Amino acid sequence: MSEAGTDPKREQIRAAAGELFLERGYAGTSTAEVAKKAGVSKETLYSRYRGKDELLGDVLESYIARSLAAAAPAGELAAPATEEELRGLLTTFAERLLAQLTRPDYLALARMVIAERHRVPEVGERFRAAVPVRALTRVSDMLRAAEGAGVIALPDADPAAAARLFMGPLLIHLLMNHLLTDPDENRPLGRLDIPTHVDLFLAAVRPSA
Repeated sequence: MSEAGTDPKREQIRAAAGELFLERGYAGTSTAEVAKKAGVSKETLYSRYRGKDELLGDVLESYIARSLAAAAPAGELAAPATEEELRGLLTTFAERLLAQLTRPDYLALARMVIAERHRVPEVGERFRAAVPVRALTRVSDMLRAAEGAGVIALPDADPAAAARLFMGPLLIHLLMNHLLTDPDENRPLGRLDIPTHVDLFLAAVRPSA
């Protein structure tokens, strides 16, 4: 049974599209095939999506929404009152987010986007809007709250820039050790030490005495 407020047909279409995109790639998947796999008519599909790029966007946005919810569940992002509280929030967020983004289904979807983006540019734009931008926004909001509470001091009062500073090593780790590496190969960057990364970040934004 679907949760209240959801559209069962939309969920069916999204699930079918996700499977087909992974199996055949973006260019190799048609809306007719998605509709058939979802058990709906093309009219039903087009009443919910204007085209294949919007459908891919929904697949990506749904995945990252679940990933971000797992990384930072509602109620866990209240403004931290101390550096220790912020350290705990950032460490937990980074560990949970990487756990989600290194799942085999996400990595397969991300590899598909990388392979298709030069041929179909809108695929890359959809991915960028659904994944990196939303994760950066979540961290930016967390840091803005921390600055408002006087826990950190951001250069130029720019939480977006600080979020990029924090997320950069996580995304590089994801790229170098997972997206561009076969599962059985040695990881070129080794294991990411998230607590050390968080400590280095906090040292950079700690208010001057």
